[in-house]
Amino acid sequence: MYYLIVRNLGVPRCVDRNEKDMYEDEMAFDCTPNIECDPKEFVKEVEITCTEHPDDPIVAMVFRD
Repeated sequence: MYYLIVRNLGVPRCVDRNEKDMYEDEMAFDCTPNIECDPKEFVKEVEITCTEHPDDPIVAMVFRD
């Protein structure tokens, strides 16, 4: 499983998960969920847009278990 993790006020939060590494730059996600996850290995960083703040792209981290 792959996990998309953002930092909110310095606290990491898992906002999406998928069986495949489908995460790429310029994708948009709802960044409010707090999905339970157990990431083990860092895969990459991507620049995404949170649908709540579409004018402010952020760097998110992709991990896998």
